[in-house]
Amino acid sequence: MITPMDDSVASNQPKPLTNYNTYSSHTALREAIKRDGVEEKTVEQGAATSVWAATAPELTHHGGSYLADCQIAKPVTSEDPRNGHAPWAYDVEGAKRLFLVSETLTRVCFP
Repeated sequence: MITPMDDSVASNQPKPLTNYNTYSSHTALREAIKRDGVEEKTVEQGAATSVWAATAPELTHHGGSYLADCQIAKPVTSEDPRNGHAPWAYDVEGAKRLFLVSETLTRVCFP
């Protein structure tokens, strides 16, 4: 989800959907997801975080977050391993390297 921020943009990542429509034609996959304990969402529930990310005033000048259930996700814990982001999802040094390589490859430099 990319939103404008004055002269730049902010990018946040909504959690991938786990809703009925996404897997409706993949019965084996749907059954595996249910066996694994993942709760299926309706289409509306699945779309809610993307809609929130596009309209939430608190994200206007905020980027680089993993979003889930209409909020900025926190890291997963051993008590709740299904909700939140993986510890490796925020690699600050990797992001800096990627940004520099992207500038080099595109020949577009940012201040």
